[in-house]
Amino acid sequence: MDLLDEIRSSVRIVAPSIHTEYERIVINVEDGLNRLYADPRAFRQILINLLSNALKYSRDDTQIIISASQTADGDVHVSVADSGIGIPADDLELVLEPFGQSRQNSGLTHEGTGLGLALSKQLMELGGGTLDIESRLGVGTVVKLHFPNRALDAVADEPDSD
Repeated sequence: MDLLDEIRSSVRIVAPSIHTEYERIVINVEDGLNRLYADPRAFRQILINLLSNALKYSRDDTQIIISASQTADGDVHVSVADSGIGIPADDLELVLEPFGQSRQNSGLTHEGTGLGLALSKQLMELGGGTLDIESRLGVGTVVKLHFPNRALDAVADEPDSD
């Protein structure tokens, strides 16, 4: 898939008509990183989930940064960073579970179902990748997606389900 096209498509879905929201999102893709071996629908769903959370839990005057880079081994890293409310360390595992929500602010935690991060993590793992979260309360959150160069080999080795 074309990585930059899928990122831009996801941004348009999350912030289609809210000009100020669209301006808050910064895309930083490493030069020359054009293609990613991944399911475009799954990637778009993951990115929409992450961007929705970043917009929901960050202040209106802060930027959300989507970054993508490639390692020397060919692995691709995509991250979504915000300077929002953050997640307490004790809740990091909880937010990755279905229906798990951080309880730091009861007014915000009930705005969603608590499925976005859990679904995103499962989609990444099904594709041979990983999802990790780094967060500091009151500072912000970075969600990192790791697409190993070996993802193609892992999928090719699976038996046909036909």
